[in-house]
Amino acid sequence: MSYLYIDKIIDGYPHTSTQPLNCVLNNNEHVIFKCYDNQEGVLSLINEWVSYKLACHLRLPIPNAGLARLDLNTAVGTPPYEISSGLGFYSTRLNNILNMRSELGLLLKQHCINLSDFPRILLFDHLIFNTDRNPGNLLYSIAENKIYIIDHTHVFPNRVIWDKYKLKQCMEEKDIGDTSVMEWNEFLYNMFFGIMSVKNMNLIDVAHDFQTLLNKDLIKDIVYSIPEEWKIDCDSLDMLIEYISYRLVHLEDICNTIFKYKEV
Repeated sequence: MSYLYIDKIIDGYPHTSTQPLNCVLNNNEHVIFKCYDNQEGVLSLINEWVSYKLACHLRLPIPNAGLARLDLNTAVGTPPYEISSGLGFYSTRLNNILNMRSELGLLLKQHCINLSDFPRILLFDHLIFNTDRNPGNLLYSIAENKIYIIDHTHVFPNRVIWDKYKLKQCMEEKDIGDTSVMEWNEFLYNMFFGIMSVKNMNLIDVAHDFQTLLNKDLIKDIVYSIPEEWKIDCDSLDMLIEYISYRLVHLEDICNTIFKYKEV
């Protein structure tokens, strides 16, 4: 498989968990890049890749992303960055954006052209058990009047330290009734609940749409498209396929968990 290359590193974000880099690809595209040897480990890249591919299939607003290689030919800028060669995950950098915050509610209500995507984002977060939908990874494009989702490093139970045992345990314990996604993301979600009520979100319709657009075979294709050099043991990958498929099948039950949490 051929990959793009990181042509130049402009600067970075050293105070964030995966320490992503602001880079230019060899096709001149400006991207945010997460390295293979980031401090969160290879599962952070696997989480990003799987979530991105799922989001594309489910027609969610997410920037173009992909795989790129950093090597000794990469210009590292000034000051130089001490980085290791390897295959990483990139996401197209969005310009003229705002991090989500409560005072944007009126702006969203009046101008956002894809506000109706929020119920899809809400259910997507539940599908991948994303407890990290914070104001920095749901962005508002001023130029497009559109919301975008980014940064899916911390998804699935146990985030970047999940394994086949944890995923199996969660299925056995029927975590479709777990309210952690609602609880951890409550600050951000409440801004949207102030604009649209849960009972008017047609979440059951969204669940059915997800089940039409996605199935176990597609999930398997996505998981097994993970680059060879990232791959963990096949048993863990197979259990991830089972876990996502389990959540997909039970999306209506998850909707009822959301309704109960919001007392709809």
